[in-house]
Amino acid sequence: MTATTPARIDPSALRERLGDGAEIALVDVRDGSPFARRHLLTASSLPLAQIELRAPVLLPRRDVRVVAMDDDGAPGGVAERAAALLARHGWTDVSVLAGGLAAWEAAGHEVFSGTNVPSKAFGEHVEHAFDTPRIEPGELDRW
Repeated sequence: MTATTPARIDPSALRERLGDGAEIALVDVRDGSPFARRHLLTASSLPLAQIELRAPVLLPRRDVRVVAMDDDGAPGGVAERAAALLARHGWTDVSVLAGGLAAWEAAGHEVFSGTNVPSKAFGEHVEHAFDTPRIEPGELDRW
């Protein structure tokens, strides 16, 4: 790896890192609309155009493991440019998801759509596990 060519991590290695208990930051560097259509569950949207402004807030520790991802992880692509930019600004452990989200999906791993997916999943879990009471809109209106 050189200063301008970030390390690459394949989907299976990323899957292992996600389960190893150590801190890791997954940043999806595509624009917001493609992110909302499909992304990894724990990825944060950090579009390339916003990295210099938002990265210090989203990634306050410069030594956190960071994996940048885009659609295809192409050499010279958005994720690689984002990873190089993060490294230039002081992040010390930055890599790119080789093959991007396409490779993640091809390896059989799940992707998600929408925003606030973890909180939605948590809400659904609570609703089903604790049989949260429901009320119809008409009844609420009558109340």
